[in-house]
Amino acid sequence: MSQKIRVSFQRNTIAIFAFLIAFIIALDSYLVLAKYHNLIQRGEEYLVFILLIPFVILLLAFLTLFNSYFTISNDKIEIHSYIYHEKINRDDIEKIVFTNNLDPGYLVSFRITGYNFPGTQFGWFRLTNGKKAFLLISGKVNNILIFELKDGKVFMISGNFLEKLINYLNIYKWDVIKNMSY
Repeated sequence: MSQKIRVSFQRNTIAIFAFLIAFIIALDSYLVLAKYHNLIQRGEEYLVFILLIPFVILLLAFLTLFNSYFTISNDKIEIHSYIYHEKINRDDIEKIVFTNNLDPGYLVSFRITGYNFPGTQFGWFRLTNGKKAFLLISGKVNNILIFELKDGKVFMISGNFLEKLINYLNIYKWDVIKNMSY
C-alpha cells in the first residue's frame, strides 16, 4: 500500500509563471500581427518562432511544477512530475534529517537542470559541498527534509506539504533524525 501527497507551490510562483506566459503570448501575437500588416522586414519572420520556444518551455515548467506529487510506500519514495521521476529506495539511504538549521555546505552553488524561481527550486542542483542534489523547495524555507544517499546524492524537500510527508514517513517507520534548533 502506498500514499500519494500533492506538492503545492506558493501563489507568487504561480503569478510569475502566469505573467511570463501572458507576456510571451502578447509579444508573439504582436509579431504575428506586425507580419500580417507588413511592419516586419522580410526575413524577420523567425522572431515569431523564436518566441514560441520560451512559451513552450514555460508551459512545460508550469505543468511540471503544478502536477507534482510524492508516492510513499514501505520500501521507496517516488517524486513524480512531467519531467522528473525520481525514486529513493529505502536501502539506498544513508540518513534522513529533518532540520531548521541548514549547514552552509548544503547551499545551492548552481543549477544543473530544473527551475530556480523566487520561492521555488525544483530539479537537480550542485551544492557548495560539491554534492549533486535534487531540490523540491516551495516557499520560505524554515524546515527542510534531507535524504542523504549512500552514493553521495542528496534530496532536499521543503514546503507546506512537508508536515504531511513526515507524518507518512513516521507511519511507514522511516528513521528520521530531527535536528532542530530554536
